[in-house]
Amino acid sequence: MRNIINFSIFIVLFLVLINIKLEEVEASSNERNIIQVTGNGKISAEPDKAVLTLSIETNSSDASLAISENSKKANNVVNELKSKLGDDDNITTSGFNLKPVYEYQKDTKKSELTGYLVSNKITIETRDLQNIGELIDSITQLGANRIFGLVFDTDKRNEYSRKALVKAVNDAKETAKVVAEAAGVKISRIIQITPSYNFPAPVYREFDYASKVVSATPSIPTPIESGVIDIEASVNIIYSIE
Repeated sequence: MRNIINFSIFIVLFLVLINIKLEEVEASSNERNIIQVTGNGKISAEPDKAVLTLSIETNSSDASLAISENSKKANNVVNELKSKLGDDDNITTSGFNLKPVYEYQKDTKKSELTGYLVSNKITIETRDLQNIGELIDSITQLGANRIFGLVFDTDKRNEYSRKALVKAVNDAKETAKVVAEAAGVKISRIIQITPSYNFPAPVYREFDYASKVVSATPSIPTPIESGVIDIEASVNIIYSIE
């Protein structure tokens, strides 16, 4: 009796294993009957904000004098910015540094302390894109002597990213349709879909303010063009075919 029970258990286990194996083979076969495509989408949008990073740098043989002179110029620059920027704009002190300056002396063959350099870095975020050039000119006249870069961006980046993703999905669908028709097969369903966003660096604009004559007499404003921002997305879709 025990032998019969053991044999029955063996038959059940054998059938279960065979069924699992057949399901694996079927799944493996289905995985081979696929089309994998990639779609891309892009939205070109106008920027709605600009980020400008500048620095006021002063030199002096005495550290306290360098700091005092820097503070005076920085206050003038900040007051000018506050008078020109809107309620939704921001001014942030993003860095302050005091460091000694050394120069190599040929006669003594040593580096000697010659003074101190003070750097006060300020970051501005503004929505007034039309007057960026005039803003740059006014603050350079008041003491801002280093500008690290002007960045154009948008607060609607997430919204534009989703629109770009819709374009990417439609692009992938069209590609899959063309491939399936050319291969003589029919698309059955989506097995897997994987979206991804490209996050390009915001648009930088270079300009030359050092060549402009800084004086009390107004000059031609520095021309600044914001251009457009390209926001891209892509999607990878795997279709089953029959």
